[in-house]
Amino acid sequence: MPHAALVNLMAWHHATVPGTPGTIVAQFTAISFDVSAQEILSALTAGKTLAIPAADIQRDPSRFAHWLAEYRVQELYAPNLVIDAVGEAAAEQSLALPDLADIAQAGEALTLSRPLRGLFRDTTERRLHNHYGPTETHVVTAHTLPADPTTWSDRLAPSIGRPIPNTDIYVLDQQLQPVVDGDVGELYIAGIALARGYLHRPSLTAERFVANPFRPGQRMYRSGDLARWREDGTLEYAGRADHQVKIRGFRIEPGEIEATLRTHPSVAQAVVTVREDRPGQKQLVGYVVLNASNPTQPRDTEQESRQIDEWDAVYRLYYDTPATETKQPFGENFNIWIGSYDGLPIPLSQMQAWREATVERIRALRPRRLLEVGVGSGLLLAKLADCCESYWGTDFSAAIIRTLQQQVQTQPELSSRVTLRAQPAHIAEGLPSGFFDVVVINSVIQHFPNAGYLMQVLRSMLDLLVPGGAIFIGDVRNLDLLPCFASAVQSNQAAPDTPVGQLQHHIRQAMLTEKELIVAPSFFAQLPQHLDDLGAVDIQVKKGRYANELNRYRYDVVLRKGPVSARSANSFPQRSWEEHIGSTKQLATYLEQNRPRFLRVEDIPNALLTEEWSAMCRIEAGDTATGADAKNHADLAPACEEATIDALHALGEAMGYRTAVTWSSRPNRLDAIFIHADESDSVLTDIYLPRASRKLSACVNEPGHFDRLSDVRRHVASKLPKHMQPILVHLPALPLTPNGKLDRRALPAPHVASTGIKGPRNPREKRLCELFADTLGLERIGIDDSFFDLGGHSLLGMRLLARIRTAFQIELTMRALFDAPTVAQLAMSLDRTTLPNRAPLRPMRNRRIES
Repeated sequence: MPHAALVNLMAWHHATVPGTPGTIVAQFTAISFDVSAQEILSALTAGKTLAIPAADIQRDPSRFAHWLAEYRVQELYAPNLVIDAVGEAAAEQSLALPDLADIAQAGEALTLSRPLRGLFRDTTERRLHNHYGPTETHVVTAHTLPADPTTWSDRLAPSIGRPIPNTDIYVLDQQLQPVVDGDVGELYIAGIALARGYLHRPSLTAERFVANPFRPGQRMYRSGDLARWREDGTLEYAGRADHQVKIRGFRIEPGEIEATLRTHPSVAQAVVTVREDRPGQKQLVGYVVLNASNPTQPRDTEQESRQIDEWDAVYRLYYDTPATETKQPFGENFNIWIGSYDGLPIPLSQMQAWREATVERIRALRPRRLLEVGVGSGLLLAKLADCCESYWGTDFSAAIIRTLQQQVQTQPELSSRVTLRAQPAHIAEGLPSGFFDVVVINSVIQHFPNAGYLMQVLRSMLDLLVPGGAIFIGDVRNLDLLPCFASAVQSNQAAPDTPVGQLQHHIRQAMLTEKELIVAPSFFAQLPQHLDDLGAVDIQVKKGRYANELNRYRYDVVLRKGPVSARSANSFPQRSWEEHIGSTKQLATYLEQNRPRFLRVEDIPNALLTEEWSAMCRIEAGDTATGADAKNHADLAPACEEATIDALHALGEAMGYRTAVTWSSRPNRLDAIFIHADESDSVLTDIYLPRASRKLSACVNEPGHFDRLSDVRRHVASKLPKHMQPILVHLPALPLTPNGKLDRRALPAPHVASTGIKGPRNPREKRLCELFADTLGLERIGIDDSFFDLGGHSLLGMRLLARIRTAFQIELTMRALFDAPTVAQLAMSLDRTTLPNRAPLRPMRNRRIES
């Protein structure tokens, strides 16, 4: 690249983005990326200040947005995908970034996404520059968009502008003749900006740097990009010439499909490419990143209603039985508790121990006037109502409430103090405000449609509490452990000889199809920043002597309404398990000899998770041939056997300490808090300490993603002909190169659910294929495809069984699905199954949800 090209670029840049000495410019791009030359030289040749973020901050949009605010950065140059992520992170954290005056996008086609528009929504002092130019020329055209984003077109692609000084741009046809304005041609570049060529590659130089027919003796660069001249004299980028493809006789432009995908309101980013993972079989694949829901922003209430009604159908499948026909005693109906590993009911002794631990924690709150949201079959009511003056219970399922009311009427000592109401969790109408001292939401929030709905429920419950009252949120699934849980479940369900690559796909698919709301403890730790009435947050791991999924992956939260006098565990003296303790025996010795008033022991290996965590790590790394090998060679960490949750509680009690056990900074580790008996009545907060800042939306999964992707698929089918409809792959984020550009080589191959070789043979199999595919979010399946091999799990299985019951009026258990996981096998099973004599399920009317 000759110096004259850079001098010309700098002269143009200073005239376009003048700034003043001291202006702070972010040096974001890698030094290997040509844009870095513009970043660095434009700053240093104008007396500006170059601010360089650490590499780990660059890779984390949330931290990078904070960094931009902290250092008051005024100019940012980054690819479109990076700006999108910064915009989303800034909105999530309410960062206005008032100093950021100029944002220049280069390296990718500019897409005016919702997060990007959000960066400009509340200010007219910020400018967006769209720069275009291949590495062989640096920037050669540029366009500055209007300051008001409401004037930006939703229909037209953003212009890439006009040529910068001393640069010529041509849009030519295959005969190197200029095309008519408005027609698409290939973009050629000439003038001072051209590089000399490719080092030591004369043939490639001759191919790309060709003679300029309009200026004899000069060269022009053949960019391979398509463009058209607009009526206003600016250029519009129209994609890559080499991205046009021909599939089954049809010529297709992937950019057109990408544009259609982006018109769906749920789509944040979309990339369409053609893959040939099997020789001779080309297929269009669309990679979609969905908009992350913000727990503090307006929500899609219609979709929420559909999700709630689906859970209602599942509950009616298990609980829609009159009290007179119920076989279990009052408060002992554990029907819906099905194990994820094998589809069998979790043993009754384990469920009773789980309930015992939950009741113990709630009784410690000393409830007198208690509200239970999601009362279910009365598992807790039967054990808690006798200690309360008043016990209110609500549930979204009218069938459950009817059955429970009939059972309560048979308990004279309870009937006068128990009030039951059929209403969803977000509806507080009819509940007395400022009346309850304890609200219980146990094993319920996983059925909430999203985190925004959870926030709405918590606000409503705080209004119902007296000052100092408590909300007990029990049985919360830990998002930080979702990969480990999915790995354990899929490993147990897979055949012993399942190749590790196939198992990895099953695990990814299971996480994508997760229908329950799963929440990281960091979410609750941040709630005082979002809920003004909150005075304390107590997060603890569930107690339990059994090694099952309930004790491995779940935890409880107690939120206290202010004003409340709470002691923060953040300031307690800390000791490292590995460096200072090492075993429960050593811990007992330390407590006995030192008698600390308060102590936090950090990073204790969680014995319940050791084996499954080790197996997950081996599967993720591909250090095993099969899932069975991963489990058989799981490494046990030292001293794990002594570091059980119950052992820590027992040790603390024996030594005269109140004990709280919570998650550590590493998900497979624990922190234990010990409080001297003299201080044991204190309300505690900050028991769990998040070690890193996280966006609130990053602390929860998106149960609605699965259904939203189906909506996107239907949207594409309604807008595009069949030959242009891609296989859709949902990604949490598009892969980026170190320069922040899309890394197409890192896009994963789609898993084609079925070869379709064996289709349905009769109407019953056809309907089952439709139900399987719809439940799994797939376009189609064959009758010999296993539900679990395609990413199904017990929660999706419950959803499928509810739909089968509605469609066929036939009752099936989860065990039946495990035994007959294919359409062909299940169709045979249906022939041998009859439905109990009860009314058919009716479609539920959507409940109105107000955000």
